[in-house]
Amino acid sequence: MAALTCDMTIFTCDQTEYDSGSGGVRSRWRTLELVAGDEVSIALGNAPEFASDDWPDLTGEDLIFTARRGAEEIAGTVTVLEPRRVAVEVAAAESDKTPAPSWRYDIQGVGITLARGRLDLLEGISE
Repeated sequence: MAALTCDMTIFTCDQTEYDSGSGGVRSRWRTLELVAGDEVSIALGNAPEFASDDWPDLTGEDLIFTARRGAEEIAGTVTVLEPRRVAVEVAAAESDKTPAPSWRYDIQGVGITLARGRLDLLEGISE
């Protein structure tokens, strides 16, 4: 079974496998949490990773992370770490939106949805 991992300020819960409808590729629905205004990066060690043995080789693919809630959007960078493993990075300026639950996100490539789920944008509790 394909594994999904995540660390630190963004973490996983509620993982459910789904068929993306893209050539039988299977991924998982997953909920992420992010504190508004936080930077999420590989360098900081808090970038969520997504992986699946069922995905095609993603080397050289242009992948996009997008989260939406109404008209608001958070865009992120997707880095291919290994042929079937990616990490998502989000700049602090991108995540600096009004905290609210129930954003919807996905990771898209050309003609394929690799992952999707819910993003809860949380308010920081300390200044």
